[in-house]
Amino acid sequence: MNRWMYVVGILLMAGFAVMMVLEMQNSHTQYVMKVDDAVRITDRPIQFSGTIVHGKTTYDLGKHELRFALRDVEGKTLDVVYRGPKPASLDTATSAVARGSIKSGKMHADQVLLKCPSKYEGSK
Repeated sequence: MNRWMYVVGILLMAGFAVMMVLEMQNSHTQYVMKVDDAVRITDRPIQFSGTIVHGKTTYDLGKHELRFALRDVEGKTLDVVYRGPKPASLDTATSAVARGSIKSGKMHADQVLLKCPSKYEGSK
């Protein structure tokens, strides 16, 4: 009886380890800094970082849909669609990281992280 418990315990631990490895592979999100690189990756989630283009920001209260654009390091823009509440600090944020996937040349984000100017930085 003791021997079988050890075998079952080892099999459970091995199964758990295999499930963890498979889950880690599925949850891997590539970090992208250029629009050209982002639009080529359509088969898995990505994180895209850029400067917020404030003139292209709209929020549809009825749909709870935020649309904005991020500018990359080369000056190209990527349109982002985010469904959820509008972040309170969006108007003062300088840059953002959007996590999601590319569909039809647009980023459909499931998460948006904002970088706001620090109160310790001098005014420009």
